[in-house]
Amino acid sequence: MPTRVLREGILTSERVNKLTEKGELFYRRLMSVVDDYGRYFAHPALIRSACYPLRVDMVSEANVKQMLIECLSAKLLSVYGDGKYIQLLDFRQQTRSKSKFPEPSKDELFIDCTSNGNQMCSETESESESETESKSRLTPKPTLDDCKEFCKSVGLPETDGEWFFYKCEGCDWKNNGKPIKDWKATIRAWKLAGHMASQKQLPNGHLANPPKVQKDPDIWPVDSRFTFTKPPQRSNWPGDENAFQTHLAEYQKWHHKRLADKQKPVTQKA
Repeated sequence: MPTRVLREGILTSERVNKLTEKGELFYRRLMSVVDDYGRYFAHPALIRSACYPLRVDMVSEANVKQMLIECLSAKLLSVYGDGKYIQLLDFRQQTRSKSKFPEPSKDELFIDCTSNGNQMCSETESESESETESKSRLTPKPTLDDCKEFCKSVGLPETDGEWFFYKCEGCDWKNNGKPIKDWKATIRAWKLAGHMASQKQLPNGHLANPPKVQKDPDIWPVDSRFTFTKPPQRSNWPGDENAFQTHLAEYQKWHHKRLADKQKPVTQKA
């Protein structure tokens, strides 16, 4: 922390005397934070953490804004750089190094303090409001039952709700790397695009992307999970009841044909 010279004139200063007790304490703390030119960031959050490192839980950003406006009104500091920086006026300290903050123009230092303060506060408030607004746009994460009920309400089977919930859980509720702001809108959009699990079946009931069929003749060609001795079960089949019944009928036809093939006598080649 830089060494500061506190002149006795501060005790009889008319400008300092206009400050409240808290405002004067803030001003004296600010003198220890600014550089040799009296410059620092104008953002209340940065000033708060720098001036009150051990009391951040006791001093709010709103308090810092109010005390900054006090100092502005007393013409003890000025805001410049479109509200990004402050400079203490008549600081008169020994300069040891080049300032890391831009130098204000003469016009900026003598702009009306009230308008400067309003500009600084309006910018910081708009930043916090935009952050709050972006967070508020994120709807609460739904439960499994929420997803099932909503899918049912928009004409999708409950199994789509299960699929959507576990898919999003696995992706930390992100879609293409971005947080899902509205899960209901996402389900509606995926439904329109045909991305839900039940929509990935063809009109004849077959899966749009069936598993690769093995060459074993005792494996049902439509789905390799089911074999000659293992028929499809409703609990293991995606989609609605009609799709399952269609698949079950096709499996039974295949099963009867396969049974007939097994019973055919084997003809030996001469």
